[in-house]
Amino acid sequence: MIAALLSACVLFGTQYAVQSAMMDAELAVLWLVGLIGFVVVASAIATRDDLPPGAMRAGLLGMSIAVLVHSQIEMAFALMATAGPAWFLVGLAGSGDGLASDARPRAGRGVASTLACGCVLSALVVAVFTSPVVRHQAQLAKASDYLYHGKPNHALAALEAAHTILPTDPTATRWIVTLRRDEMVSRAAMGDVAGARRAFALALQPIDAQLASTTPSASASRQRIGLLREASEAIGDPALLDEAIDLLHELAQRAPHGLSDAVLLGDLYWQRGDYTQAAAAYNRALDIDERLYLDPAMRLEAAERSRLVARLNEAASSTLQ
Repeated sequence: MIAALLSACVLFGTQYAVQSAMMDAELAVLWLVGLIGFVVVASAIATRDDLPPGAMRAGLLGMSIAVLVHSQIEMAFALMATAGPAWFLVGLAGSGDGLASDARPRAGRGVASTLACGCVLSALVVAVFTSPVVRHQAQLAKASDYLYHGKPNHALAALEAAHTILPTDPTATRWIVTLRRDEMVSRAAMGDVAGARRAFALALQPIDAQLASTTPSASASRQRIGLLREASEAIGDPALLDEAIDLLHELAQRAPHGLSDAVLLGDLYWQRGDYTQAAAAYNRALDIDERLYLDPAMRLEAAERSRLVARLNEAASSTLQ
């Protein structure tokens, strides 16, 4: 019983420390059932006197082979979360040489040594996997799983937890904004303007927090511009579009030769109905594009260039009218 409890502490304790952030109620129950089952079965096998000689060794060897095969599929030995317990089990199988009655003292010492090594390895794994970076990644993995199973609200909760752990990491921010934006558009389409505004405000929070940090990024500003643009169209608030244009002008001052910013500025003016300003931005974009002739990968695609030219022609026609 003691050996079974120690083994359970090593294996299941490590698993819980590493994966607890990803466990919901159902997985927690399954984890507890597995823990109890492991202790009961291991204790029952260890206390039986009618097992044939070498049965324990054969069982451990078979389990080790299963772990090795599984590790080749899941690459478990390349992940610290599973490498420790897997190697522990393989070592336990190796130390079981001669678990028959004529060699029990030597085998017992081997099992005890292996258990001690397993405890040390598990402590190291737990220490590594309770770091903020790993807890942040665990929450992101949990959010991904929730999205896969069609649970966006649960995914948002996991993403917000990840954002709380590492507020400066852009991954959680980007996905929070994406999900809140989808909620905003969906509510606006259903006529729930108040709900759309609430979703929009919640989407802005992580972006504004990142912009208020000591290292604000241009990507966060562009994310805010895109959200303002979509919210203006979904909610029907032209002031949001004006705010997006002002913010993009600030970005353009810091990077005046940005091709994508020039195109986006033209699109924002076009959406506002200011075709003169849109034409000026599109002409600037085409001028920047021409200067990039030595770097074809950075230039506009043919379809995008044709779109800008068509809009310039349309703007000229509207001006003449």
